[in-house]
Parts: sequence; structure tokens; C-alpha cells
Amino acid sequence: MSNWFKIAIEHKYITLFEYGSFQDRKVIGRGGFGIVYSAYSRDIEKLKKIL
Repeated sequence: MSNWFKIAIEHKYITLFEYGSFQDRKVIGRGGFGIVYSAYSRDIEKLKKIL
């Protein structure tokens, strides 16, 4: 992981989610920047309910 990425996470500019925390992963596209997935996360659903 690059240094700027670590700093962005530490300052909470971005949120890092572990790949394994997602379920029902499906490839929905591929392109020059990589593979795009659709997935479900219980943690994110809990957060949405709190907000």
C-alpha cells in the first residue's frame, strides 16, 4: 500500500473495507482500470440504518 493511501486512511479521507467483508461478489464490468464488482456487505447495511 502506498504512503499517500495510508495517510488518507489515517485521516479518514477514505474508508478501507476488507475484500473478505463483502458477500455475493459479481463481476459487472472490466476495463482499463481493472475489474468492477457488485457486492453486499452487512457492515455497510448496519451503517446505513444508523445514519
